[in-house]
Amino acid sequence: MNLKILFLFSFITSICYCQNTITGKIVDNENNPIEYAVVYLHNKDSVNVKSELSDENGLFTLKDVANGSYKLIIQYFSENSYTQSINVTSNIDLKVISINSITSLDEIVLVANLKIKKELGKYVVTNISSSPLSKNKDSYDFLGTIPIINNGADGNSINIKNKKDAIILINGREVGGSEIALNILKSTPAENIKKIEIITNPSSNYSASNQNGIINIILKKHDEGWKGSVAFRDSQSYYNSQSVNTNLSYSKNNWFLTSGIGINNNRFKLIQNSIFEDYINENKTSINYDSSSKNKSISPFININYDINSKQNIGLQLNSSFRNNSTIETSFNEYRSLNVTSIDSINYSKINSNNPNFKNLFLNVNYTLKTDSIGSNLELNVYKYNQYSKTQIKNDFLWTNFNQSILQIPEIKTNLYKINADYTQNFRNEDGIKLGLSFNDGEIKNDFFYGNFNGLEYTSDPLRSNKFTYSDKTLALYFLYQKLFGDNWETEIGLRWENYKGLGISGVNKAIQNNNYLFPSISILFNASENHEFSLDYRSSIIRPPYNYYNPNILYTSPNSYKISNSNLLPILSHSVNFNYSFFKHYSFDIEFDTAKNIFNDFDIVLPNGLIQTTTDNYGKGYELWFDFTYSNHFFNERWNFTASLSYIYEKSKGVYNQIDLGYKNNEWGLKLKNYYYLNKKKDAILNLIYGYGSINRSVLGEMNAMHSLTIELSKSYKNWNLTLGGYDLLQPDLRLTENKPEYGFFKERQYFKTGYFRLSYFFGNNKVKTISKKQDDINERIN
Repeated sequence: MNLKILFLFSFITSICYCQNTITGKIVDNENNPIEYAVVYLHNKDSVNVKSELSDENGLFTLKDVANGSYKLIIQYFSENSYTQSINVTSNIDLKVISINSITSLDEIVLVANLKIKKELGKYVVTNISSSPLSKNKDSYDFLGTIPIINNGADGNSINIKNKKDAIILINGREVGGSEIALNILKSTPAENIKKIEIITNPSSNYSASNQNGIINIILKKHDEGWKGSVAFRDSQSYYNSQSVNTNLSYSKNNWFLTSGIGINNNRFKLIQNSIFEDYINENKTSINYDSSSKNKSISPFININYDINSKQNIGLQLNSSFRNNSTIETSFNEYRSLNVTSIDSINYSKINSNNPNFKNLFLNVNYTLKTDSIGSNLELNVYKYNQYSKTQIKNDFLWTNFNQSILQIPEIKTNLYKINADYTQNFRNEDGIKLGLSFNDGEIKNDFFYGNFNGLEYTSDPLRSNKFTYSDKTLALYFLYQKLFGDNWETEIGLRWENYKGLGISGVNKAIQNNNYLFPSISILFNASENHEFSLDYRSSIIRPPYNYYNPNILYTSPNSYKISNSNLLPILSHSVNFNYSFFKHYSFDIEFDTAKNIFNDFDIVLPNGLIQTTTDNYGKGYELWFDFTYSNHFFNERWNFTASLSYIYEKSKGVYNQIDLGYKNNEWGLKLKNYYYLNKKKDAILNLIYGYGSINRSVLGEMNAMHSLTIELSKSYKNWNLTLGGYDLLQPDLRLTENKPEYGFFKERQYFKTGYFRLSYFFGNNKVKTISKKQDDINERIN
């Protein structure tokens, strides 16, 4: 084992070579940082050997510079603004470089590709507004162009690599859940983004309940005046749906305001056929299910920031969502004995569900104090979250010999308060310390009514109606230390402590939880050379059940099927180790190993009495091994951007529920191909083709068939307008789930419908830097 470690270390260090770094900061005559200045390094033969763009803070870094004499040239919009001869024998910090920036920016066109940089536990994406892929696009669509991010073509999901739905932060802060976050992204122009932090392995300063990564969108403050956008989308699947998203921002002096609203009128169709077989009692149930849903929503948001002075900032954000949901479900059930074609009985059911006053309200007040000039700061955040939902579910069951009508009304009120205090201390040697505390106080009240129709009204069934209250408090403390070892090694070590107290009350029954957890995190980043980079990340995490999982009431979904929750659910505790090797700027290889215990999920069980139970429970433990190879490059003078990802997952789970073995093994392959092709020299017409494949896979839900997906999109910008035409699920087969256990088996088939759409967007207001200069096309390859 020691020889293997020695060999690996020798291999890594052999890649490294002696290198120097040149850094500096470019400012104008008024000491304002200059972005997009081009820094060249010419050798004695006037041949360019290095080039780089300055970032939003005016900073630039030229890496891997060999010893020798050079001439440093700074160009600002194709004009030489600064020249200096330098002799490189070690690292050089040129400090602050002041240049004359009298170039008019009213109609400047600037072209550059995205810059994706690997940092400790995350990727940082910059140069966003200068990429043609951000031109007249909203932030949601733009995120999908980043190689390691996948966004759903239906507009309802964003994930990082192999993870599930990522947490979305705006300017480092929570926004009130995924629905509100997605609406903000669809309403925010991509050109408003300063940078994107893709946090694949959240460290100890983030909540331990986050297992799927974080996407942090940092918005930039634009020049004084108004700026905005409006977009209309119409999609045609089984039904037609429409949406409108608007954004309006204003900047003046110390004030910066962003606001927007999303309006949706969506309709959905679900057709599913299922067969459940009870091998113990030799019964068979066939269910033909048809559902039509309507979802009307309006989601306004506003974010106000005020700079008290150069060191202090105070902010307020108010996000909300109001929905009117309704669903009509019909099912036709046939009951027979196994291996018999004759039908014993038939049932027809109709379920009307209405929730006209669903609402989410989210408030955040924040304060930031800069304590020095190298990035140290104190940040305070206070959050309040409120959700209200009251659904009336009317079930009419028509049996062969009699009819039955029941009314179910779950009324749910959720209130959550949260306080965060975070302090960051940076040091001149680029080391850093982060420490903070967090306190959550949440409560959910669930008043569930179950009533039987007596011919005149629905009377409550006291055995099935219930009132359930669940409250919890979480206190967390964390400490994080970052250390830089020379020019190649970076490390980060963190520890988070969380104390959780939960109390569920339903009548005389109580469910109590009182737990203390420690969550360590470690990140190591090694830059062996310009073309070889290694990272290793470890973290532990916890997944606490959502509030709605705790109420132990029974919700009937058909005459012989129901869903039951569990007030005694335990949280999932997991550990994750990820190794990444990035090489030659275009290749990336990942290995990740995850373990988990107390796994819970929704799963279907055919009970001995023939009823079909959908339940949530802790059923076991498991581990997962994931491999991924990603290649990303551009061809044909940067007109074709291409990304290919090949992945493999091996997963093993062990678990038992009611003496039923729920263990499984899963071997799964996946392929993702992203293509963005510029159809003209202006790069304002883009053809987008995304293909995905997932092999047959297994989970506690059953075995799922192989899936194909294809999205085609054509986008054209003209001045401030953008028109996009597209379609998705073009190769998607129907979803099939099968299960065959000694006690029972089932087969489910859900239909997929292809979807076509168009989107028309208009962008207006103060746009000083609008696109990319043709004069700089010749430097793009060298810069990127």
